[in-house]
Amino acid sequence: KQWYQRRVRGEQLLLPCDGHTFPVSANTRDDARMDIVCQGLWRDMEASYLDVRVFHPNAPSYQKTSIAQLHKTHQNQKKMAYLRRVLNVEQGSFTPLVFATSGGFAPEVKRVLERLGAKICVKHQEGMAETMTFIRQNSDSAF
Repeated sequence: KQWYQRRVRGEQLLLPCDGHTFPVSANTRDDARMDIVCQGLWRDMEASYLDVRVFHPNAPSYQKTSIAQLHKTHQNQKKMAYLRRVLNVEQGSFTPLVFATSGGFAPEVKRVLERLGAKICVKHQEGMAETMTFIRQNSDSAF
């Protein structure tokens, strides 16, 4: 298998929350899952759990809210639902990936893309500018 097939998985079930207590906003369901789980994103050998949310900023309910605030709100909702569970039960890191249907994304997405770019630069001995251009061009169509 290629390295990415071993280190990146999709739709992975989370471990049960047995014996742990969480805030009411946390997702403690037995069938809870993460959209993406990868190894070594933030720290070597650490599992990083990434969950995606896509929202439509032009929805009537969002008319009076700035796009920056919408990104922050959705990012925080994901963190309230999963952060403590991932840290305490899965023993990994959690990063919400929040995208707008209009093409923008939350600050955490930028951090992930920059981290991936830095890792690719080291692995393939390429420049950061060209690597980030490639990532941005290809991530727009992928997301």
